[in-house]
Amino acid sequence: MTLLLGLLLLATPADPVTVHGTLPPRARLELRAPGSEERIVAETSPFKLQVAPGRYEIILTYLSGRRARAMTWFVSPEVELHAEPEASKRVIPPDYDLLADWHVVNESGQTVGGARVTLQVQPASGPAESLKVWAMVADEEKEIAGVLETTPDGRFPFRVRESRLDVDRIVAIQVSVETQGYQPLHLRLNPVLRFSPSGHLYAKYPEEDLELKLRKQP
Repeated sequence: MTLLLGLLLLATPADPVTVHGTLPPRARLELRAPGSEERIVAETSPFKLQVAPGRYEIILTYLSGRRARAMTWFVSPEVELHAEPEASKRVIPPDYDLLADWHVVNESGQTVGGARVTLQVQPASGPAESLKVWAMVADEEKEIAGVLETTPDGRFPFRVRESRLDVDRIVAIQVSVETQGYQPLHLRLNPVLRFSPSGHLYAKYPEEDLELKLRKQP
């Protein structure tokens, strides 16, 4: 009986992922799982699609007929995906580094200085990994493992190279905050996926509009 129950649980299909967002006028979006002939298509904006969790090839066809392709993972219950209008001429896509200036506050909105912040990335499969970031250390920007301390005004600015947030491998950033007198905070940040005007797919995370709120110890 126990074996039968285990087999039934293994056979239960995973919950679908909702992929939604916007497209440029008369653009077409196709999703295809590697090895599958099935194509899931969106031709209206805004769009909403239901897909099984997994890795997908994304094909964006612009009104001009040009196509942009990328690979990414859909594993969260909801994924936001947007495409910007096509650039008027071919350009080399810039690096879309994350330039973040996040804040730690308490329940009253007061800033919390001296808090320890740990940043990790979550691959599509496997355990979380330490995230290397660029931050100011003794008046010099250095690349360090993702452990930072908030300034007296509760800030912790940092920069992450786009390559460390590769959409074909990384699906989220994990943030942990700890400091004396407060309950630990653990937060998962899922990105918004964006096709740039050059047709480059990148992950967009919050930059200056993120407050991490701590609660007092009971």
